[in-house]
Amino acid sequence: MSEATRTHTSVSEVGQAARIGRTFCGPKRVVFVVNNDRSFLSHRATWGAALQAAGASVTVIAEDTGEADAICRLGFGFVAVRVGREASGVLAMTRSATQILVALLRLRPNLVFLSATVAFTLGWPAAVMLRGATFVRVVGGVGRALDPSVLTTRASRVVQLSGRVAGRLGNVFTLFQTEHDRETFARLGLLPARERSLIIPGTGIDVNAWQIDEVRDFGNPVILFASRLYREKGVYEFVRIAEKLRGRGWRFQVAGDPDVGVESAVTTEELEAWRRDGAVEFLGHRKDMARVLSEATLFVFPTRHPEGTPKVLIEAGACGLPSVVSGHPGCSAVIEHGVTGIVLGAEPTVAELATAVDELASDAAKAGAMGAAARERVATTFLLDTVLTRLLEWNAVGAVRS
Repeated sequence: MSEATRTHTSVSEVGQAARIGRTFCGPKRVVFVVNNDRSFLSHRATWGAALQAAGASVTVIAEDTGEADAICRLGFGFVAVRVGREASGVLAMTRSATQILVALLRLRPNLVFLSATVAFTLGWPAAVMLRGATFVRVVGGVGRALDPSVLTTRASRVVQLSGRVAGRLGNVFTLFQTEHDRETFARLGLLPARERSLIIPGTGIDVNAWQIDEVRDFGNPVILFASRLYREKGVYEFVRIAEKLRGRGWRFQVAGDPDVGVESAVTTEELEAWRRDGAVEFLGHRKDMARVLSEATLFVFPTRHPEGTPKVLIEAGACGLPSVVSGHPGCSAVIEHGVTGIVLGAEPTVAELATAVDELASDAAKAGAMGAAARERVATTFLLDTVLTRLLEWNAVGAVRS
């Protein structure tokens, strides 16, 4: 899930990751380069815990947005660097790349995870100087910079050039969440050696950490959208769905805050106008997403953002929620159409989305059956145990069974 809506991986997931890690003997010094501390806690803390339990000292290089102490309390080192975004200015990107390089040369890691586009765009030069270390580009979706509509922009050209150079280095590997993203990298020349890549469907989740204690009342619909709030994620469509279906007595909720720094982020004025209109309840940033999801009856995620397997969809499924989603490859990899939810086209209209929401919100039995199927699918496809075992057994990571 987006760090805007869920900052911390659950304690039980971190504990389970450590138990899995203790069955391996891994590299001694591991570094994660991520855009900010929240992103590490929401998406990579379990990986860090598993590698730490396998014998590694783990350090995180990221921007400190106020959660660095939480990372340190997990036993990880922390180096504050403003990593920024792939669309940052040249001077800012150069400064960040230099700081990352200096930190990595000082830490001398055996294994480096460059998590997300900006991290592997700025972090790869260290792979030239640290030839004995393995660098893993973690592609949780190809991101805005590699969207077909922007491939000729300056920011995209920088990402493509750095990706092509890094891909040719023998100590650089790439981890994907979907085959679609691997094919995109190959088509753009960013993955010249497919044998140095692996597909793992997501970060991994402990379904027991998302257990529902009470019986969900599908007869009183609570329809939820949760994400960082910018246009490509589908929040504008969600608000229009709520307005279109106003008067049904259903509740529509949005969890998350605007993503400051993204050009298409929802503005303060827009949020205030939506609040005054009253069609949607805005919950803001929430750390108790298990509770928020457990109180909902339907999840809606009409994203157009080029992401991998959205963790929020996996978490919603673990909570027993059916979903209505766009036909983005990452969403289709999580939601099975007609079984665990409804998958529409790549860019569904508001009318199409409203019809799908109406179909499930109006049929409690159907929504309940799909929700149960969603939890079962998560339990068989996206388990933390499965993901971490595949990760640790990958030759790029260099861990062996202890």
